[in-house]
Amino acid sequence: LEATKTIHRILIDPDDENTIYVGALGDPFTENEHRGLYKSTDGGENWYKILSTNSSSGIADLVMDPKNPKKLLAALYDHKRTPFSFVSGGTGSGLYLTDNGGTTWKKINAENGLPSGELGRIGIAIAPSNPNRIYAKIEAQKNALYRSDDGGLLWEQINDNPKFTNNRPFYLQDLAVDTEDQERVYNIYQPLSVSYDGGKTFDTTPMIPADETKGIHADFHALWINPNDPQHFIIGGDGGLGITFDHGKSWYFPESIPVAQFYQINVDYDTPFNVYGGMQDNGNWSGPAYTWKRGGIRTLYWQYLVGGDGFYIAPDIENS
Repeated sequence: LEATKTIHRILIDPDDENTIYVGALGDPFTENEHRGLYKSTDGGENWYKILSTNSSSGIADLVMDPKNPKKLLAALYDHKRTPFSFVSGGTGSGLYLTDNGGTTWKKINAENGLPSGELGRIGIAIAPSNPNRIYAKIEAQKNALYRSDDGGLLWEQINDNPKFTNNRPFYLQDLAVDTEDQERVYNIYQPLSVSYDGGKTFDTTPMIPADETKGIHADFHALWINPNDPQHFIIGGDGGLGITFDHGKSWYFPESIPVAQFYQINVDYDTPFNVYGGMQDNGNWSGPAYTWKRGGIRTLYWQYLVGGDGFYIAPDIENS
């Protein structure tokens, strides 16, 4: 798996811990043979590929039937990135279903209710309370939310409102379903919105708005719902985690997690010199290389310079 570069999903068979599935999105900058879905039956010692389409397509999503771990639904995503462009979608994208652990696969297409033509990124969510209920948010000529009520064989378009089906599916395309209520589905994108009628409509007031008025950074990519308490869930996005215990009425943002993604750093000529850096979707920052106090450099010593996506930063060498 070392050559796969990017792993998007890992699933473990709940009945056999030695059976593991790994969805490799792959290196987006090159066409290569390492993209696809891999399986191990010996706890990760050995791997073999069980699903792929072409050298530019990798796994964008993968779900397992909670009552039948041999049944999986995989979304392949044809995409390629260059330093100055990005191609999202192509002939290698598609939705595939297996009921024998990946020995054979059935491609789900327009005959099954999916959109015709080339597809892009697909996000999938299966209802834990009823595995026959599956949702898929599909990038196509017209982006839309689809639903299956027979375990993934037949599909119906449920919602094509661009406000909820997203104009950036290559970046924000995830879904989640309530652990107890198959009709309650969460649309995980720039804000967080919820549907109480199986995706037909979404609450016009987002659970977390994109303007961060609730103290939680926007642009979301993951949602964990407590299987024992669906009022308690954790959202993950570009700015960290958001935690709620009352189904989104109030949120807690833990500030003690020391993680950030810097694109580039630079330094000035002060004494002590300062370090500057641009963070992914968290602006540009500066901080001292060291201080005259004991205890190391703390978060409070850093200064927030400007918002948005932070990339390159160059301090004036004569006047930082």
